[in-house]
Amino acid sequence: MDIVDATREGAISFGAHLMNEFINENISMGITQAGKTRTVGLALKDVDFWLRTGALYEALAEVVTLRAAGFDPEDAPFLTDDRVKTFENKIREYLGLELV
Repeated sequence: MDIVDATREGAISFGAHLMNEFINENISMGITQAGKTRTVGLALKDVDFWLRTGALYEALAEVVTLRAAGFDPEDAPFLTDDRVKTFENKIREYLGLELV
């Protein structure tokens, strides 16, 4: 395996772990019972796509766009600025970027 493969596979693995962590937290908070699975899933579909391809800078750009647009209070506690900011900072940390 060369450095490009290792870097890409590391980014994909990180992205899958990050997304699974967020999903598991939402399940633990009762997203299914609240009927918000589809709403939150659709909001994060582009982020999920980029994470699954290992394109972490694109995933980060999508997260920044989401935060700038704001969140519907009805989607709390599953999709809030605080949670998505934490998500953003995990990507930033992995990439060696300054945290927000």
